[in-house]
Formats: sequence, structure tokens, C-alpha cells
Amino acid sequence: METKKIQSATKIRIYPNKEQTILLAKHFGSARFIYNYFLDLKKKKYEEDGKSPGLYACCKLLTELKKQDEFSWLNEIDSQSSKAVLKDLDNAFSKFFKKTGRYPRFKCKKDNSHSYRTTQCISVDIEKSLLKVPKFSSSLKFKGEIKKGLNKINSCTISKTPSGKYYASIQGVFDIEILPSPGCILGLDMGIREFLVDSNGKSYENPKNLDKCMKKIQYLNKQLSKKKKGSKSRDKARKKLAIYHEKVTNKRKDHLHKVSTSLISENQIICMEDFDIKDMLKSRRLAREIHDVSWGTFKNFMAYKASTHDRNLIIVDQFYPRNKICSDCKFEMEKISLDKYNHWECTNCGKLHAKNVNSAKNILSEGLKELSGCRSQSDIKQKAGEPPCSQKGL
Repeated sequence: METKKIQSATKIRIYPNKEQTILLAKHFGSARFIYNYFLDLKKKKYEEDGKSPGLYACCKLLTELKKQDEFSWLNEIDSQSSKAVLKDLDNAFSKFFKKTGRYPRFKCKKDNSHSYRTTQCISVDIEKSLLKVPKFSSSLKFKGEIKKGLNKINSCTISKTPSGKYYASIQGVFDIEILPSPGCILGLDMGIREFLVDSNGKSYENPKNLDKCMKKIQYLNKQLSKKKKGSKSRDKARKKLAIYHEKVTNKRKDHLHKVSTSLISENQIICMEDFDIKDMLKSRRLAREIHDVSWGTFKNFMAYKASTHDRNLIIVDQFYPRNKICSDCKFEMEKISLDKYNHWECTNCGKLHAKNVNSAKNILSEGLKELSGCRSQSDIKQKAGEPPCSQKGL
């Protein structure tokens, strides 16, 4: 099986002792302080002079800041982690000016989600399940499997979730085994009632994890609202709610990983529709269902798995009228009544269509055109060098 080197990450759960927990809390607090301090500094400098200090100037100011007695406690943390915070702040501003992100906001301790990143002197002992990071006299114990083929560690991000769990995300270079190319092509139609339907007519069920757990979440929210602010009982109730939300998230991600992995392993060319999820979430009636189905996360999973295993993933424009076009004769209907939306008959050729399957076939044909500008699927396969694959109704 072929292998290739890629930039990837693996996430493991760590179990710090009391001393390590205190040191981690210092790193989290210092990272938050540095981010807020230099964000405020950049904002004030821009208002006064019309210019804000860059990354290099901020690094020099941070070095001078550590020499002051008032901020001597900043020397207790890893120096590379403080520089990583400044890089993150600089990247946040660059994304804002490129209009690909919002204006950086101040971080709050009450968010209950903390993290910091270090970039040097990181080592992993897989046999003993130990992680060595700077400033820690003893190694951190971890559980879970590290992704195979780890060659080089570039950075490690340690985080604490609202439920009180600690995780380490190790970014580096991995040797990944590329899945063999099956040569099949597939179109995907996403939905809420059914998670997706492909161009072969196969449907994947929407597990609706949030709806199934909604009564329990409402109960835990009610219990949390009864607790006094700042009390230990409120903190316990908050952790119970956070743990339950985490379970729902893990179930959702597990489903998305299973579906995306099976699609990538069985197909060479995959065409799927695009979504304007931010605009769709404005709907009061469907916002919760759209959030629960997680089309955006599924699209991201498909994208990085396709690039890893050399698959072709084509995203079709969201305004393409896939529901109104007959997949057989390519006749476009002017309007489809709601009572015939799941099954409708083409007025041109008389073919009866299932809405989702017909949409998936239209997405496939449009995606193939975008891939190489060809009209026929046989030309696509010849250009891609892939063997023919039987498709129902194609």
C-alpha cells in the first residue's frame, strides 16, 4: 500500500497530577493575559497613531514586559507558548483585514474552555504513554492511541474542556497509507429528514442526536438555573450539563466520521452541494435541526480525507436548481408543488422521480462538468485514468 507524508494531527486525553494541573492553569491564564494585553495595546495604538505594532514589535515588548517585577510571573511559563499567542493574535488580525474572520475579541476566564500551544522540546513515549512538554519536570500521562506514522512533531496544543477534561493535540508530519482507488463516482444530496442520499439511491439515516437528548438537556439546564451563582453546587451542575453536551457532540462526530470514511474509501470522484449555513441558521423553525445535522463539519471531514487519499471532491454551487431538473432528459421544471415534492413526474418525458435521488444525480452530472469541462462521464473517466464503474440510472 502506498504511503505519503502529510501535515496532520492526533488528539489524546491527558491526566495531569495536582502539580501539573496548577502549572497548566498558569499556562492557560498567562496565554489569556498576553492575548488580552496585546489586543488592548494594538487597539489603543491604532486609535492614537493609526498604526498598530506588528508581530516582531510585540515580541520585543513582551521580552521587556517579563523583565518588570510586576510581570515576573510570566517567566514561569514556556517562552514559546507566549510567542505562539502573539502569532495567533497576528493571524486573527490578518484574517479580519482579509475579511475572512471577525475582529479579535477579548478572552474571558468564565468561558471554561482554555488552551495554550508550545512548539519546541516535545517528545512522546508511546510504549509508556507519556508526553513530555517544556516547563514540566515530569511527563504527562495520557490514554488513547496516537495516529500511526508519526515522524516529526511541530507543535502541541493542550486544552481544557468545560467538562474539566484535559486533551493534547499533537500536530506534525505523518506517514499515511493511501487507500486504493476504487474508480467509482458518486453524487450526494444532503438533507435533514435523511442525512444524505446518493446517486445510487442509497440513503443514510439522520441520527438526530440532539433531539433524542433534548429532554435531559432541558432538565439539566433547569437544575443549573436553580443554583446560586458562585456556589459549588452550581459548578457541579454546570459540569454535568457540559459532560452531557460533550456526549452528544462525540456521538455526532462519530457518525460523521463513519459516513465520510466509507464514502471516501468506496469512491474516487464525489460531488456534493454547497450550503450557506449561516444564512440557513436564521430560520427559527429549522435552526436546531441544521445545527444538529452538521453539514459544515461533514464537508470539512470529506475535504481533508479526500486530499489525504487523493480523491476528487467537487462542491456544486448552492444555487444550481438540482430539484427542478429531470436527471433523464435534463428538462427544467418551472415550479414543483409541495404535495409532489418527494416524488414528482417530469412533464417532458413522463419519468417519475424520487426527489433526493434525482437531486443527487443532477449534482453528480454538474460536478463532473465542473471537474474537467467535459459533457460525458466516459470522457471524465478516461481523463482521470479510472476504470468504469456501474451506476444505477446513469
